[in-house]
Amino acid sequence: MTSPTTLFLEPPLDSKSTSFFMDQFVVAPETGQNVGWFEFLPELLSHAEPSSALDIAFRGCSYLALANRQDHETLRYAALNLYGQALRSTNEELKSPETATSDTTFAAILLLCLFGHINGDLRMQIGAHALGMYKLLELRARTGVHSAHTLSLTRHFFALMHLENNKKLLASPAAAGGGGEAVSGEASQAAASDLFARMGMLWPISAALLTQMHMWMNSDDSTKDISALLPLLENVRKLEKQVQLAIQGLDPIWYYTTIPAREANPKSKWNETFRKALVYHDSWIMSMWHAYRVTRISLHTTMVASYDMILDTGDSDMINLFDEELEELKTQSLSIIDTMNEDICTSIPWILGQVEEGGGQSPSASLPKASRASLSIVGLKTVVNGRYTRQHHSDQARNALWDIAYRFGIKGAL
Repeated sequence: MTSPTTLFLEPPLDSKSTSFFMDQFVVAPETGQNVGWFEFLPELLSHAEPSSALDIAFRGCSYLALANRQDHETLRYAALNLYGQALRSTNEELKSPETATSDTTFAAILLLCLFGHINGDLRMQIGAHALGMYKLLELRARTGVHSAHTLSLTRHFFALMHLENNKKLLASPAAAGGGGEAVSGEASQAAASDLFARMGMLWPISAALLTQMHMWMNSDDSTKDISALLPLLENVRKLEKQVQLAIQGLDPIWYYTTIPAREANPKSKWNETFRKALVYHDSWIMSMWHAYRVTRISLHTTMVASYDMILDTGDSDMINLFDEELEELKTQSLSIIDTMNEDICTSIPWILGQVEEGGGQSPSASLPKASRASLSIVGLKTVVNGRYTRQHHSDQARNALWDIAYRFGIKGAL
């Protein structure tokens, strides 16, 4: 008996599904309404084996897109069968060190998310792959994996994660460009996608760079060459600017309170399903809100320590390599650390559920208070353990961690 996965592999229909998918998702959409321009697919597919997760996922997405257009149930069944095969192949590739961090595996998971979008299944699109994809992003950063497709792949992943909220997102100051001026829908889509890509990528990249810095700082003083610190410090400073630009103009708590599903009929089946999916959206936004501040605190803490080490050498040639006075740079970094700590501490009443945004007038949150508190632990611990944290900030954060531990039973807060 012919299996569903081979039933529709005759050239005419297979070619038609491929062409339809390429027109819909790979060629830049004129209206800007589709997920985007998957410009990386042709090259990656040209190198993919027919049995690879990427090739199978691509065929599954192609079949499903055409099945939706033609209302073809048998073709849809074949697409779902291919989706299952792609999942199994992806899991096998993730087990291998050689393929786990490859662009083709990354793209395969991205297409699995896209399959959920085409299928109208938010959980398949958002929830099933979000956590694993973030871990894969972090693994790629820590192992130094980077290619010409890295930003594009990551941008499209984050666009898929937030596709349902793009209308609200694109109304934010971040998507409007400088001065809040209106821009085209396609340009806004690209700006928002780039924003989420950078937010997701810079945190793990900074962790890898800071680990390298700390290893140097903790090495044997007798073999330590202070000049080796300079290129590392320069990379930290460049990365900090990228982190700052990544979130410029976006207030994630504003975004959190403007998700359209919260305005829908609470009894509707769609709203119930969407709310469950939005927990993943809100988790990402809360994580990124803290990740941004934690990352900047960590980077500036390292910068201050580096400035002190350079100043301690008394080497005027090395000290004068910087555009500004080192003491002034140090003061600026300490001020930014203080501002980030203040931001985190100011959010404590909202984190603990003592108040809601907008004076209690905002729609009810889809992210439970316990989850909200749990996602805040890293930020609060960063304040408590900060090398340059002011005492009153440390006290506020420590008290909040105690509240989280005993009010919500999250012992990891202590």
